[in-house]
Amino acid sequence: MNKRLQVGGKWGCWMGFELPSEEVRLSTLVSRRNEIALTPPLSAPDVLPFGQLSPPVFERVVGEVMWLVDGMNDIRGYGRSGQDQGGLDLIGRKKGMTHVYQVRRIVSLSAPALRAAVTDFTGPPRATTPEEGWSERRFDAVRFVLAAGCVVDDTKVEDELVALQEEYQGDIEIDLYDAGALSRFLRERPHLVAGVFGPEWAKAFCGVESPPVPSLPHGYALLNDPLEHMGLSDTLQRARHLADTEPGPAAELFGELAQELERVSFTGHAGQLRTRQRDLLASAGQNGAAFAVAAELLLDRYEPGTASS
Repeated sequence: MNKRLQVGGKWGCWMGFELPSEEVRLSTLVSRRNEIALTPPLSAPDVLPFGQLSPPVFERVVGEVMWLVDGMNDIRGYGRSGQDQGGLDLIGRKKGMTHVYQVRRIVSLSAPALRAAVTDFTGPPRATTPEEGWSERRFDAVRFVLAAGCVVDDTKVEDELVALQEEYQGDIEIDLYDAGALSRFLRERPHLVAGVFGPEWAKAFCGVESPPVPSLPHGYALLNDPLEHMGLSDTLQRARHLADTEPGPAAELFGELAQELERVSFTGHAGQLRTRQRDLLASAGQNGAAFAVAAELLLDRYEPGTASS
């Protein structure tokens, strides 16, 4: 029997649905880099150029909004290209409830397209439809969000959104995040804007230079080797950026990185990240979770063959 204490959950078979083994974890999602050269920013742009991002990187942006703005946890990418994803791209949990996001880097959105995106997932409203007329709804979600990479300024789309929200009232929440909304969410997050769009965009859009990465004790430099090899060094940098301002999310990333290192037997490296995770959880006021990580570190220390005599 494994004596480790599990901090945070894995889905596997979750809410009755089998998630594919290729699911994208948060630590992988936030490591995605944009390889496309972006147009230099204008002075004080109103919105960020989401349409110039590759689809996986735009998905990263939406994932970070889910995490940092919407307060989701257990964020996962759902499925892979070519699979039946049921119109879903990202899934998160909040207060024990499931929220699902469809991510579309599109150039425009019409009212019929909005309705089709919603109803393809939700089926008929359950509050006004007899149970025998319900269609399957994955994960029994309480909220559906369409995240689009374009600016929505058409009154017909806004009217359709309100109509859908009224139709599904008491059943499932319906939201639309367009380029304007996503840009507002990111205005106060220059580190994220710089990491995705580059430092010039961070300066023009957020009004500040992107600060340098905060330093860590020298021993943490050794972490770069295995994480670089695993394609996760950017996640370590992202966690370090968050540590001073958002210790809870930073702790989540340090925990995921530790889990990945443990999976490939870099237990010593993982222990350093677990220690950092513990300290950040305590800073965030999550004392129960901090205690769980501390207990796990003690168990690791006294595993057979490792305890000092």
